[in-house]
Amino acid sequence: MKKATKRLVVGTLLCSMLCMEVPAWTYGTDTVPYVQAAETNRIIQCDQIAVSFPYAFSMGEHLAEGIHFEDCIFESSDTSIAIVNEEGTVIPLCDGIVDITVTTKDGRKDTRSVKIEDNSNIAFTLDEGEGTHHSKQAIVSGSIPSGYGREKDGDRSVLRIASTIHGEYQVRKIAPNAFQGKESLETVVLPESMAYVEEKAFADCKNLKTVFVTGMHTWFEDDTFEGDEVVLKGFIGSEAETYAKEHDNITFEVIDVENDDYQPYEEAIYFSRNYRIVEDEISMPAGENETLYPAVASVHYGISDISYTSSDNNIASVKDGIITGKKAGTVTITASLPNDVQRAIKVTVEGKEVLDEAILEPDTVAQQSVQKKNSKVSKISIKFTTKKSSIKVGKHYQFKANVLNAPEDTSKKIKWSVSNKELASINKTTGKLKAKKAGKIVVKASYGNVVKKLKVTIKK
Repeated sequence: MKKATKRLVVGTLLCSMLCMEVPAWTYGTDTVPYVQAAETNRIIQCDQIAVSFPYAFSMGEHLAEGIHFEDCIFESSDTSIAIVNEEGTVIPLCDGIVDITVTTKDGRKDTRSVKIEDNSNIAFTLDEGEGTHHSKQAIVSGSIPSGYGREKDGDRSVLRIASTIHGEYQVRKIAPNAFQGKESLETVVLPESMAYVEEKAFADCKNLKTVFVTGMHTWFEDDTFEGDEVVLKGFIGSEAETYAKEHDNITFEVIDVENDDYQPYEEAIYFSRNYRIVEDEISMPAGENETLYPAVASVHYGISDISYTSSDNNIASVKDGIITGKKAGTVTITASLPNDVQRAIKVTVEGKEVLDEAILEPDTVAQQSVQKKNSKVSKISIKFTTKKSSIKVGKHYQFKANVLNAPEDTSKKIKWSVSNKELASINKTTGKLKAKKAGKIVVKASYGNVVKKLKVTIKK
């Protein structure tokens, strides 16, 4: 039987086509059906997920009602394909299929498969392998023009080729002339699955310096690197070592497993906030904390190895990923790994809201007059120690407050209430709020006749 081949360009613009071909996978978050936990007794309220690099997917956002990410542990079955942080945000690293498991504090577990579709600016020919001795395979046929891929201009200096495409096609060949004359290329990482790199695949790439060959049996044509002076980094006894000895323009070096960045993904630090990847900057009010949930893509380091610095601790300080806004201004928060991999986030701290001030609501005119006579005595006031100006529907938030200048009689406690119980409910003793419907409410903290108010917007 004749081999069935088809031409596919792997990129985010083809998600609809891929959905038709693989109906078992759900693409994106808008089409994920939400099912009440009571109906299914599941922890994760979505089915199998497909993600196109570089877009992330949030398991934390799709937990069953009543289950919160703070009470769960998220794990990835293969951290070379995708990593997941404490907030449940899944960050894809390279092509493949990975299982994400959520474990609750009471020991319940639920797992979903996530298909990662990487190499978004590399073109492939997919070979179904029908009637041949080999299984499904992918052949790298070149790069996609500007505007489609991971790089804004379509030109990348580091080309990392994953070992599989769509989780089932092994990447085994690079076609003739695939990257010939690609002047932007400086480094190439070939997967262990790569068997054959054909003629002039990387010819005349004048800036190409290093090619990592992670497989022992990767074959090259005599003119694969024609016109180049290249260092092949591989392992002792590999075909790459033999090839280098036979070609004057090729030098062989052994891969330094501890230090060389030869993985199919780039070492990096990622942050998420409210289930979304933080790109370059965030804003926050003065007097509040913002938590950035980190994830580390590295074979050598993890979250515990991250160190944090602030460019101005007077404006905002940072400790273990928790940023404290102190006064209005802009700072740079930098997260670093021991190998100098860094991630910088611009943080703009904004002034406090007017509603931060306590509002006095005395019961009687007589009480007002007593307060005036005792003007030398400090007034009782309430200060929020945790607060949030916007909350998503279905989410919970723990409000906290302290009473300042309280009398010795401590029998009174802060009581909590909301202005509209249809939009939100709040535990009158603990201050834990649940957002029900979109709209605007006022959260009240009361101590006797002293009331502190805060406007909160509930978003869909």
